[in-house]
Amino acid sequence: VAVARRTLATLTASYFDDLPTIDTIAGKGSDQASTKFALNIVGAQPSEEKSVPMSGQRNFLGTACGVAGITVDGLATFAQKKNTVSIIQQATSSVKASGIWSPTDAAKIRGQGMWAASSLHGRCGRIGLWHLKQHQYKGVFDEVGDDFIRAMDNLEFTVTHVPLLKVNVLTK
Repeated sequence: VAVARRTLATLTASYFDDLPTIDTIAGKGSDQASTKFALNIVGAQPSEEKSVPMSGQRNFLGTACGVAGITVDGLATFAQKKNTVSIIQQATSSVKASGIWSPTDAAKIRGQGMWAASSLHGRCGRIGLWHLKQHQYKGVFDEVGDDFIRAMDNLEFTVTHVPLLKVNVLTK
């Protein structure tokens, strides 16, 4: 994957056994073909079920990545996936209503929050997730305090009010 990115300028990544690859509409699948080519060179042929046709927008790890506009204005866009936002909103409502939350639920929402917030804001986006981490590792159902509620409110605010991130891919 590093070879494909560095030598072939392919927008690809390695996530466990998936190879998410972004391609522009004008590219007509060339990034995916480049990724397969680079993998073949090193003897790591990807399975066909892991090959996803190109698209102007893909969802990766809680983030909706749009590249269709690159050929028009040079901008790639990044935003929260809609279902990520609704999952976090539902979790915040649930914990406020019950006042008790399981470590498993805290882990799930912390994971959603980490992908959603850090993909658009880097490490700064993860501010407030510490309380979810602490609750996650307690290992028992427990009442949540005001700090935990504020952390959930902060996470919900972050994912619902974060502006669309626009990255100028083509320099002028």
